[in-house]
Amino acid sequence: MRLEWLRDIARRDGPFATVLLDCRCPAHVGRALSEIARSDAPRAVLAAVGDALAGPVPAGVGEGCVLVADDSGVLLHAPTRRPPSRPVAGWGPQPDLMAVVTAVREPLQVVVAGVDETGDGFVPPGWCAGSSPGSRTRGDDRGVVAAAARADECVALTGAGLLVVTGEPVSRARLLARLSRPARDVAVEVEHRGGVGTDVVQRAVEDATDRLTARERAAVLDRLADPATLDAGRVAAGLTEVTGALRDGVVEILVVDRALCDGGATVWTAAKKPADVVTDRALLGPGLDAVGPLAAAPALVRAAALGGASVVVTDDPDRLPTGGTAALLRPPVRSGPSGSPARTGAAARTGAAARAGAAAPG
Repeated sequence: MRLEWLRDIARRDGPFATVLLDCRCPAHVGRALSEIARSDAPRAVLAAVGDALAGPVPAGVGEGCVLVADDSGVLLHAPTRRPPSRPVAGWGPQPDLMAVVTAVREPLQVVVAGVDETGDGFVPPGWCAGSSPGSRTRGDDRGVVAAAARADECVALTGAGLLVVTGEPVSRARLLARLSRPARDVAVEVEHRGGVGTDVVQRAVEDATDRLTARERAAVLDRLADPATLDAGRVAAGLTEVTGALRDGVVEILVVDRALCDGGATVWTAAKKPADVVTDRALLGPGLDAVGPLAAAPALVRAAALGGASVVVTDDPDRLPTGGTAALLRPPVRSGPSGSPARTGAAARTGAAARAGAAAPG
């Protein structure tokens, strides 16, 4: 999951209230507010959280929602993919972004395009610059060509991660055949003839997003185990190496085992510098005020968001990261004395350690 949408929250100083629950169950809401109150949250925060949970549910919500707030008000109120198996409610020095990323779908840029049985092509208003309400193209093959061109433009302009193509099979095939390669690579088909602004299309977008997330997760886990990636020194394994790589700003993708939330692992961060995450308070530089101990998983996700990294959460029993977490590192950016790529700081140590861990029995 890309974390740009959480970066503004990650930058804030806190403290924070984090709530994950079945927002349609009054008993759950009451217990969440009581838990936050017991943690000495200010009355203004309690009021903001209470008002949000009592108000309209977030768009697209099924039975759950996640909320993050601080003393300025509600920072995030989003639907969850499914009812939470374990409610979360707390007030503390860091937002529980691990709870957020495990509960919600990644907010992808999505383009929806379709053709009807007459060959008319349409792209719904609001999805693409230049589209207008009710705009349609010619009712023949030229209409399909025009629709494909507009879909290509939308994907290119928005950087969309998903293109949903609707309509009956023959028209969809004609449209797909005329898409550019970048648009075709992110396209999924939906058998639907009722336009684009419907629950059927919304469910198709959600299903396609889940499939895309699963494919990306599998690809990342494959890269973690790839000997070429290990030999290139682009894997950090375990809490010590991963926190070092996060401090160095070289993490491309953070991988977290869901069980890390329950294992009791803790870290420390520097006040005003939450990306400086360490496993031992003594590792913080002189003159920095320490914050902690903090639950490790939320702190890692917060640091990843601040460092421009993505996150993958896994519970695959056959491919769990050593020590509950791992990271794919960005390619080296400078050359060493011999002209070969070199790293600095913690990232320079991860290659050999990761190879040793991969070779170790068991």
